[in-house]
Amino acid sequence: MIIRVKNSEALRQNGVKYLYYLTPTENLPSILKEGIFSRNEISKWKNFSDHSNQEVQIRRKYKNLHSKVPLFFNTRNAMTYCWESKNIKFVILALSVKLTDHYSCTITDKNAAADFANFYELTPENIEKIRLNEIITIRSFYNNYSKKQRVAAELLVDTGHIAPKWIKKIFVKPHHYYHVINKLKRANAKREIIKDDGRLYFN
Repeated sequence: MIIRVKNSEALRQNGVKYLYYLTPTENLPSILKEGIFSRNEISKWKNFSDHSNQEVQIRRKYKNLHSKVPLFFNTRNAMTYCWESKNIKFVILALSVKLTDHYSCTITDKNAAADFANFYELTPENIEKIRLNEIITIRSFYNNYSKKQRVAAELLVDTGHIAPKWIKKIFVKPHHYYHVINKLKRANAKREIIKDDGRLYFN
């Protein structure tokens, strides 16, 4: 009898503790109440703060990615760097890897919007194929285009909506901590908030 390893367990075996979603702090109360939505669903909202690169979004739309919810394995990527350089207040939501046992998912070997990005069904075999254990250890992509694309590899959840119960922790920059605390108090939402020690943000 062959016992198949669950996707969540395969991710853990490759060093993935959480899946990550970046969002401006203004969106946090509604996300903790309603959940995380795909781009197609977000576009129906009037009060959703969006700082994403619109040129990238055009490419993602062309590749039919807007019906899925994109998550990162490693947050030390170009999106994080860009938002930090623009002084955007944002949080990093840590989601349970167990969601991959409940949703259909696709993984990529580099940023999904990139040219020549490869897309694979999420399976233990394909996790090994994209060498995910290497992707999550990248700390810097300075002057290295290949690393820049690889560190932004994605897990695409084939749904328009991820329920808020899968959000387990909120990582913040230390000087944004009390700002986020106040946001949660006003929203009457409870989650563990952690001051990042330099693992997820750049500075």
